[in-house]
Amino acid sequence: IDQINEDNRQDVDLFLSNAGNISSSVGKEILINLARLSINHLVNANADDFYPEKSSFISRYSSETFRGILNDSGAATFSTAGYQQYKAYQNVFGTTPLITNQESKIRVKFGKGTAESMGFTNIKTPIGNVKFYIVNCETPFLLSLQDMDHLGIFFDNVSN
Repeated sequence: IDQINEDNRQDVDLFLSNAGNISSSVGKEILINLARLSINHLVNANADDFYPEKSSFISRYSSETFRGILNDSGAATFSTAGYQQYKAYQNVFGTTPLITNQESKIRVKFGKGTAESMGFTNIKTPIGNVKFYIVNCETPFLLSLQDMDHLGIFFDNVSN
């Protein structure tokens, strides 16, 4: 990654994050995706039926790409994440243990179905530490209302 340029100076890639270290290859991938999506947004801002990615629900939350943490107004009590997104998180930010004990077992409801957690992990985020219960479902990291309250975040789903 480091290269000597024509002026005999060393070129260095540096990516900083509040959530932890990011490798040069992941940092470049993030920047490329942001640039691609910003261009898509600019070009298609007035398009009614624009879909930036062709993906199914299953592939969207795979272990290949970490999709971030979403505020979930429907998750009143527990913050959750799908196992594949937990693996994707680890690919970007490094290993974080999955704690499996009696306290780690909860049941969460997704629409008509329910899932039992495999365990939980503590994730350091820019807004504070959050306990995410890991379930064997295709779902992103979902930040619950209770955790938002605990972190002092005001979530206004009425006016915005």
